[in-house]
Amino acid sequence: MNILNFINYLLVLSFVLFFFKENKIRYILFLSSLSPFILFLIIPENLWPDQKQYVEHIVDIRNLNFSYNSWAVFKPSIFLAIIPIPFTIDTISIALINKLLFFIIIYFWIKYYQLTYRFLFIIILLPSSILISTLALKDMLVFFFMFFSIHYFLKNQYLFSLVSLLIIYFIKFQNAFFMLIIFLNYYFIVSKHSYKFKFLFLSILIVCIYLRFDLFINLINTYSKGFFFSSFSEISQLQFRGEVQYYYENIEVKNIYDLFYKILTRSFAFFLAPLSPYKLIHFFQIFENVIIVLIIFYLFILSKKRNKLFMFFFWLLSILLIFGIYGMAVYNYGTIVRYRYPFILLLFIFCYNNILDSKNENNINFRSK
Repeated sequence: MNILNFINYLLVLSFVLFFFKENKIRYILFLSSLSPFILFLIIPENLWPDQKQYVEHIVDIRNLNFSYNSWAVFKPSIFLAIIPIPFTIDTISIALINKLLFFIIIYFWIKYYQLTYRFLFIIILLPSSILISTLALKDMLVFFFMFFSIHYFLKNQYLFSLVSLLIIYFIKFQNAFFMLIIFLNYYFIVSKHSYKFKFLFLSILIVCIYLRFDLFINLINTYSKGFFFSSFSEISQLQFRGEVQYYYENIEVKNIYDLFYKILTRSFAFFLAPLSPYKLIHFFQIFENVIIVLIIFYLFILSKKRNKLFMFFFWLLSILLIFGIYGMAVYNYGTIVRYRYPFILLLFIFCYNNILDSKNENNINFRSK
């Protein structure tokens, strides 16, 4: 272990010791904190080639060199560079930054949300939790701001929520769009605003979408085409022509009815991927999918017992709608798992907390303690 990374690691452990000193979850966090030193002994680091770019950009930013090779990597690197993990040596250094972000989120979960030790234990040790908090990528940073955007929104602290949302837009704009879907669903389904005003607002929204539906379809097709064909960069020209034909016949959105059909079918495909495993890591993902389905079933049973089915279906249908839209653009299994992860955790945390919230039995109160 590099001595500078050891110092970084001690800082992460110090955070755990100080903020979790009276909570037995700290033992699980100690175990989780070791993953940056273990993961790449099991899985080849070159499976995620962007990691090296993040290391290079963060080193440059900390040296006040703001030139960049990739704007998409440079933007999140700005925020990762200001996280107080002092030494940037390699991917392990960035992984420890992501570990710290993850542990900060867990601290807020414990402080503000009604989560049991067992529930937290499962979430922390999910394969995707270990993977996303260990890779030297932006995924944990994105989830960090997604969590706080909803956290402050549901506490009616809209300024903080907006700041987090704007940061998400800056580093991964499509997730900001998906967050707006959750906020709009909350406004129309859960909030106590006038039904007349909701109807008026919804009517205007539908008219705007209808008038610019072609623009919306073109945007979806542009991104789905880019993601789809980027998965076939190493196949033969003949195979590639076959994939091109498959795309235009089966994936490209053609009209509004086709859009609704694809949202419905792709939501479940995105949720359950990988359906046809061909790598060892896919079997870990299938194992995790089984755990996720069991947790969702548990939330359903719990919500039924507590007369909170409304809350359960609100969160589940909101997430499935997002998966349906996302699923029309993303087909690579590894990418799907990374992109799906933050929304699954949002479902677990906020749905579970809302079900256990006894302050309001009519299922309207969304605010955390």
